[in-house]
Amino acid sequence: MSAVRACRRSGLGPLWNTVGVLMAVATVGMLFGTFLRRQLGNVEDYVNALAAALVMWSFLSAVTNDSAIAFARWMPVIRHSPLSFSVIALSVLLRHLPVLLINVALLVMVQAVLLGRWPAFPLLAAAMILLVANVGWMGICALVLGARFRDIGQLVANALQIAFLLTPILWPPYFLGRFEYLLLLNPFYYLLSVFSGAAMNLPIPADHWLAALVMTGLGGGAALTLYRWSRRRWRYWI
Repeated sequence: MSAVRACRRSGLGPLWNTVGVLMAVATVGMLFGTFLRRQLGNVEDYVNALAAALVMWSFLSAVTNDSAIAFARWMPVIRHSPLSFSVIALSVLLRHLPVLLINVALLVMVQAVLLGRWPAFPLLAAAMILLVANVGWMGICALVLGARFRDIGQLVANALQIAFLLTPILWPPYFLGRFEYLLLLNPFYYLLSVFSGAAMNLPIPADHWLAALVMTGLGGGAALTLYRWSRRRWRYWI
């Protein structure tokens, strides 16, 4: 409902995120595809992988950044009603979830029309569930930390920018050459591999699925522990 009201107010509302993704794919794809044509195995595959990666990352970064500052935004409501962190975290996630679905639908349509390629829909659905679950626990952690430390939103945004550059979104993994194994230390790489592979109907290593599942379990457990620790303290942070 919040997404619908936002669209009524500005015409596009959250769909500006979709416009931003389309602009990024067009400009970065054209720029990198021209400069690195000799290094890229296939420009069309690069642009397709770039689009899938930006769809995933735009959702992840939007939810995490909004969660880090959500406590301050909800402060007037919290002072007059007994809202919990779970309600606030869920509202942030649900506000961006329709945009993710729209972006994925556009990604599928563009692939089918321009490349004649369809994703593996069961795998794509599983990858999206994993993505939403991981973004959910990231949002809870960002929300609790943002409530305890009000200025941590800037740190979260900067950390995500660094993670964006270290994750093979703008560049293919094989650009690292013999240092490609270092990507195994990047937890975002597994989410990207699973989501992009399912969206592009490419084979996904079984250990990447396993790593994404382990990340979901460990991250969810950490978020639940942090939430339980803060539940009795958040009233004093108002």
